[in-house]
Amino acid sequence: MLRFLGFTIRIGYDVKSLQTQAVNSEQRTAFQARYQAGLAAFEGGQYRQSIIELEQACQLSNRASRVGGEAQLWLVSAYQAADRLEAAIALCQTLQHHPQPSISRKAKDLLYILRAPRLQRPPEWLSKIPDLANLDDSAEQQRYVSAAAPTAPAEPELSLAQFATTTGDGSSDNQAFVGLAIAVAVLVLGGLWWLA
Repeated sequence: MLRFLGFTIRIGYDVKSLQTQAVNSEQRTAFQARYQAGLAAFEGGQYRQSIIELEQACQLSNRASRVGGEAQLWLVSAYQAADRLEAAIALCQTLQHHPQPSISRKAKDLLYILRAPRLQRPPEWLSKIPDLANLDDSAEQQRYVSAAAPTAPAEPELSLAQFATTTGDGSSDNQAFVGLAIAVAVLVLGGLWWLA
């Protein structure tokens, strides 16, 4: 400590403060890197990797802060996506008592979703995706098929009775249509003549 003109200067305290700020800055940078990597892995569907990154980010953050709470909420979502519901529910229950009201409200909403009963999906709603990891080289060669020259579809052959109804030679279907068209035309013209 130095005393100068009535002021006390604590040199050791300032050095410690600067060291603490440097450590906090490095820790904040490491947290941001892990947090962003966890979010990117989550959005890419790599839920196990997302869990690893977000758990490390949570360890680097102040869990009672807003940012630490958001990282934990993303961790709950990653647990749910990786089918680790017990871990997601346990973390959500602790987040319900978070000091930030927005985090605790979101945790309550997530907990409600996690505890909801799972509905059975009919098999016809699901698409079965084949596992392509177990293909050998011979199967790979059989997958490719050469394209044949496109062929024009053959025109259907019409019988004499079908041909007669499609040509309009006075069949009953055509007569009904023509009669209806004439009646509508007469009514329209009569209405116009009466209005004039």
